[in-house]
Amino acid sequence: MFQIIHLIIRLLAFLILIRCILSWIPSVRRQAREVSNAVDAVTDPILKPFQLLLPARSTGGVDFSPILAIFVLQLVEQLIRQMLW
Repeated sequence: MFQIIHLIIRLLAFLILIRCILSWIPSVRRQAREVSNAVDAVTDPILKPFQLLLPARSTGGVDFSPILAIFVLQLVEQLIRQMLW
């Protein structure tokens, strides 16, 4: 059971990283619009709470929500692991 949870959390972290990379290269984001929209649809519910908590305008225009989200995902994974073991 934990392997499935681990896989889901790793996939979410990977998609957050893909979203960051796509945001840095707008031309690729435009060319891969369908993929980009799918990645946004999956990662938005995860990132939005962190973006509200730590708006980019308060951090000099840098969006730290992906880093915070991945950190929390890893924390959740560790908590689940401890509960299951």
